[in-house]
Amino acid sequence: MRLTESLIASFQEKAHVPPVPLAGMIRAAKNDAVDFAQFVIQDGYLDRDTAGELLAGQLNRTYVNLNKTLFQDEMVSMLTGEIAQRYRAIPLYQLGNAVTVAMVKPNDPQVITALENLLMKPISPVFCFQDEIDSAIKVNYQSAQHVDDLAMSFDLKVFRSGELSDAALAKLLDSKPLVELGDSIILLALKERASDIHIEPKRNEVVVRFRIDGGMVDRLFLPAEMALPLTSRYKISSGMDITERRKPQDGRLSFVLPMKVLDLRVSCLPVMHGEKVEMRILGSLYTSAILNLDKLDFSPEVLRPFKTALKYQHGILFVTGPTGSGKSTTLYAALNFINTRDINMVTIEDPFEY
Repeated sequence: MRLTESLIASFQEKAHVPPVPLAGMIRAAKNDAVDFAQFVIQDGYLDRDTAGELLAGQLNRTYVNLNKTLFQDEMVSMLTGEIAQRYRAIPLYQLGNAVTVAMVKPNDPQVITALENLLMKPISPVFCFQDEIDSAIKVNYQSAQHVDDLAMSFDLKVFRSGELSDAALAKLLDSKPLVELGDSIILLALKERASDIHIEPKRNEVVVRFRIDGGMVDRLFLPAEMALPLTSRYKISSGMDITERRKPQDGRLSFVLPMKVLDLRVSCLPVMHGEKVEMRILGSLYTSAILNLDKLDFSPEVLRPFKTALKYQHGILFVTGPTGSGKSTTLYAALNFINTRDINMVTIEDPFEY
């Protein structure tokens, strides 16, 4: 999509980018409207939704935020991950006879025809950024069966023959199969919108559990021999000491996706049959945390007294709720509300999340 003067003007009406940074973005974009929009988003002048709507308007299409839309598994599975990646498109859902498909180039007639032939249905194209599509493909084409297949591809005789030496373990930790297994578990958790991942070694198996909507769900059952290499893989990725197996440890893991880098808070503690690993996924795949009180969907009757309380010179404020309810987001948004240049602010956090 070409970057036109009218599109730049539309962005400026919303973003108000100062002249010098604006000129730099235009130069760096090299006449590509999508690249220009990404620069505006990255520098914080505009949110992704607004930028997407402006670009989609130029194409006479609709922009769809993949974090707020529905993925029908039966529609997603109508294309393989390889084909979705080739056409830079992913089916979302079916309304009537037409399948809504998120696309990087929603006006490309050749891609539209190819997708309609593959899906054997008419399609309704909508616009999405390429990094959104790439991340959605990587996550939504993950499955529990794929994780099981990866686990069973290991030569378990190596683990059954005796104690795995530290040298052999260190070599195994960087092996492609183990890295892919560890990543696939995280991707499956993202697909199912889990907030926590628990790796729990038992006598005869390793149980992988997800916390979804506040409740724990047994999701995967892996061979018991995978306990040491899998927990060690997560430990080393989180900056922990893999040789220390008798004391609890805490760390932080960065998980890289095309769209963004997700942070995971990781803790490890010794249990009867090895070490248990717990991971908390911080934030969301498709959107950044909203740290503005006015955009957190507070009712006016609650927001007004809440803002008044925040302006008091002293006192204590309790924010309570179940996992994933928005406690940290609310507190950080409250800090943003009172954080002005004329005050000195210090926070005590363990761990820091934003």
